[in-house]
Amino acid sequence: MNISNQWSIDSMKIKINVKDLELLNLKISDDYYKLKPTSESYLNLATGENKIDYHDNQNKHQFHHIQSNDETINLRSWITIQSNNIATKQRETYLVILLSSKSLKQHYFKGINDETVKIAYDFLISQTWLETKPTFKQFLNFNILDIDYKFDQPSTNERTDKIITYLNEHKRITNKQITKSYQTKDNLGYQVNTRSTGTYHHPFIKFYQKNIDFERDDHKPFIEKHLSNYNSKEILRTEISIKTKKDFQKLSLNYGRKNIKSFTIKNALQITKLKHQDSHVLSNYLNKKLHSYFNFKNQSPKMEKSKNMQLLDYVIPELTVEQQLNIIKTIEDNHSEQKKRNYLKRKFRSLIDALPITEQIIEDNLQFTFQFLGHGQTFDQYKKMVKTF
Repeated sequence: MNISNQWSIDSMKIKINVKDLELLNLKISDDYYKLKPTSESYLNLATGENKIDYHDNQNKHQFHHIQSNDETINLRSWITIQSNNIATKQRETYLVILLSSKSLKQHYFKGINDETVKIAYDFLISQTWLETKPTFKQFLNFNILDIDYKFDQPSTNERTDKIITYLNEHKRITNKQITKSYQTKDNLGYQVNTRSTGTYHHPFIKFYQKNIDFERDDHKPFIEKHLSNYNSKEILRTEISIKTKKDFQKLSLNYGRKNIKSFTIKNALQITKLKHQDSHVLSNYLNKKLHSYFNFKNQSPKMEKSKNMQLLDYVIPELTVEQQLNIIKTIEDNHSEQKKRNYLKRKFRSLIDALPITEQIIEDNLQFTFQFLGHGQTFDQYKKMVKTF
């Protein structure tokens, strides 16, 4: 099994105008319109069996989980109604299909790129519920609602665990809803923002150990059938989401200096290989966003358990004992123990931020972050990119 070591598409939501639904078996559109907005339908189009589950939540869409002609791969789809012309308030209805890199089967780890997109197309048109098949050219011009790009690289579980610890030590923010880490035997990863709230300026980003994710039971049938040579290879996956056409246009223009107006499969593939000044567009975008959340150039705010100072829960190796004792003397005796501890931690962190940042510190930090943020670039290319932030 080969790791592609390049950016590719992990999944994308493609939409087809209902006017073109002569491409599909009419039965599927009839079934959709029978659904209530808060229901989900698990439709086996081969047998016609349709199991509907109702929910109390306020979902805006009605969902179909379509069983494909490969029992290890499901296609999630739904109906959405959008206004295409603000002036005339004309509204169009679309069928949306979530197409993932599982459609590539044994080429799953390559992701959807120029080389493999025809395989994804062949999988889609092989479905028995497609009555008339779109051409490959039509497929490439399908519009996209949102997309997840991914980058895979070899990484041991131990190394990824160190990366997560490093990110926690260097984060500028403490809001748990913005950054979240996972360091358990079932989940080893890190995420910034959430999928539902991600925007262009604050995109949904996640790193995770793919081999641990693949140990989940719902992945096993796919692995056994299509990835016989997988052998639990340790892989760190990076994913970043682009949620709207406007975000896609900003990404291509601001980072690739290329004005791409339509959010189609063809143009989404173009982004996977687009570079500007030796820096890959997605790498540049990802790194710039992460540098707004993490202080990679500074020293790590290390805090170790105190052994000799009873008042403190923690000490900071970068400060001398004398410096720490001087801080303690500034605290009034009538403060509670907890207030003293909280005050000292804040004071120590402010002192760390004021410590001089040497070129060697920056170089050491860049060497470490390059290991998981280089994404196919040389170290010199990575340094040059980071210095522009």
